[in-house]
Amino acid sequence: MTLLRDQWTAGDRKVEVPFYRRPIGRIFTDILQWFDVEQVVEPQPIDELKQIDPVVYERLMTQPAFLIIQGRKKADSGKGTERNKQNRKEEGKLNLQIRPALLRDAGAIARIYNAGIRSGNATFETRTVTVEERRRWIEQQGEHHPVLVAETDGQVVGWASVHPYRERDCYRGVGEFSIYVDENHQGKGIGKQLLQALVEACARRGYWKLVSRIFHFNHASRALCQACGFREVGVYEKHGKRNGQWVDCVIVERLIGENLG
Repeated sequence: MTLLRDQWTAGDRKVEVPFYRRPIGRIFTDILQWFDVEQVVEPQPIDELKQIDPVVYERLMTQPAFLIIQGRKKADSGKGTERNKQNRKEEGKLNLQIRPALLRDAGAIARIYNAGIRSGNATFETRTVTVEERRRWIEQQGEHHPVLVAETDGQVVGWASVHPYRERDCYRGVGEFSIYVDENHQGKGIGKQLLQALVEACARRGYWKLVSRIFHFNHASRALCQACGFREVGVYEKHGKRNGQWVDCVIVERLIGENLG
């Protein structure tokens, strides 16, 4: 991991901010604790790097790794640290059950998915779904394409699923996954447990690879995938439009070793 330091203007003064090559998601989260962020802009690689290492410079131009923070540095209140401690306490106390989805979960799955649609951070889909549509979807998934839900205290707070990557038989062991966590339960480790459980469920069904596409600015999802053993393999530039704006998608994949023999 490479650490670079530079001076950036934050509000009305300059501050020294560390920028890590990877993992971008974690450093992004840390930076949010340090600043009252007004704007996050990606990317602008350091010009001097072009002379120092042209190969790395070109890679950064296609796979952004740096953040420019425009905002005001927070006072040293310790609130960020306390918030992290609180999240860890909640994660430790969480009575989380991960299980296959049932038809009765269709309402919660639809609610969580629709929140993701409205957020504009998770999917190109713009039309919200009905409970009946999600019920039919659960029925149609079948045994080979698992749908899991995360439940705590009787409430479904997240779901994850796999669908075929391609119809050709050569891709029968490659699945494309989706994962959504209720907006009021994010940051508590639910997504990580849910995605790990999905990988295990797919391993039992003979999958040898899982893939997905993530909006380039969705740093939380990118960090989640990295924490669960996925790697970023490239970027689809201008893959689609969201609210009239072109959006790049980061491609992630994870090989499932026990099924590669």
